[in-house]
Amino acid sequence: MPRLTVHPVPGPGAEDVVVGHSGADEGAVFTGTSDGSIFRVSRDGAKVDRIARTQGRPLGLEIDPDGTVWFSDSSSKFGIDDWKADFVQNTRTGRPLRLPGDVPEAECHTGFMGEPKTVPTDADVHGFLEAAATPRRREEGLRLAEIFKEVTGTDPVMWGPTMVGYGSFRYISRANPRTRGNWPKTGFSPRKAQLTFYGLNDLAEGRALLPKLGTYTQGVGCVYAKKLDDLDLDVLRRLIAVAWSREDDPEPASS
Repeated sequence: MPRLTVHPVPGPGAEDVVVGHSGADEGAVFTGTSDGSIFRVSRDGAKVDRIARTQGRPLGLEIDPDGTVWFSDSSSKFGIDDWKADFVQNTRTGRPLRLPGDVPEAECHTGFMGEPKTVPTDADVHGFLEAAATPRRREEGLRLAEIFKEVTGTDPVMWGPTMVGYGSFRYISRANPRTRGNWPKTGFSPRKAQLTFYGLNDLAEGRALLPKLGTYTQGVGCVYAKKLDDLDLDVLRRLIAVAWSREDDPEPASS
């Protein structure tokens, strides 16, 4: 039996944990504490980062492959001191929230945690890009749409409210094979703070090529750039092509 190791986090009452199941954070452990923090513990346990302060009590954590953290703030009716009342009443008073991988604020959503949140929609991609937060982001978003279409040969689809996605593949978590679903092979989002790219660092070939891209940072399953001029577009095209080649994750071997 594997040795059990306890990794403390700098927050009280770590109650809920979830294991990252895709991309750079596969095997990392995420947990919420009663002071409203969400922590990420690296796969080897050597590093603990606070990735959010939610101002609530985060429970029911789920991690999307792009690094978005879904959680509930436990209850919008009872405080933590009244947990028994919340438990006895057994009402769904908690609010589902999402924490995108590249912004510090959580967003409130309707629905319940068991439902997939980032799914393809019928929303107008061109309309979304035209409505970008700044003129520069509008121009960059439209340019990226041209580049992604050029490389993939396919039209984009809106996944959730902010992701422009291309194609899809079936992912299966190696850490927990019961965690599976569909996800874009690659895509982008022209967020106000920075450009967000999906899928560029998922495969080994892409990770090896990434240092040639230009000035960027990496997050949970994503690559970020302040502006498109900071990137080598020929390298970006190569990274998109690598991401586009991704196939469905194989079924785990039977033990």
